[in-house]
Amino acid sequence: MITKQVYKFDAEGFLAEPLVMEIPENIEEAIVLGLPHDPETGEFSVPPVPYDCTELHPTPGLYRPKFDGMQWQEGATPEEIAELNPAHADWEQLQARLRGTPLFGKAMLTSAVNAWSLLLFALGTSRNVDDLLFALSVVRAGMPEDFSQTETEELNAILADCGFEISLS
Repeated sequence: MITKQVYKFDAEGFLAEPLVMEIPENIEEAIVLGLPHDPETGEFSVPPVPYDCTELHPTPGLYRPKFDGMQWQEGATPEEIAELNPAHADWEQLQARLRGTPLFGKAMLTSAVNAWSLLLFALGTSRNVDDLLFALSVVRAGMPEDFSQTETEELNAILADCGFEISLS
């Protein structure tokens, strides 16, 4: 048997569930699936994709995928999306808070090549949490002495105050 991934949607077009269809490769498999077949010729009917399914994969990043008959679209309202993303990280506040601490000066002592540039890029341009965590790990690896437990706790408090759901250990 061959399998085919399809996506079932409800009467309003919202994604209900992914399904796996079984497609027979020969008459014996068609008989097992109970599909119409002709035992004399060996011909059988391949099941069509059900009317409430599509082979199109839902677009990544949609909160509530909705199929309009041609493509997947965002089905969630702006209010529903806001509920799903309650806290947003405040990058400007993080920059301001870090610049006013000895932590920033200590991080500048890193010997790791391009580490400082990575940190500034993460804070100012990319504004991506994964970039920030990577930059901090590179900066810390090149520092003559890592942040103390107290400094790490201070940095974690600043991150939390600025709406970041990450912490350093």
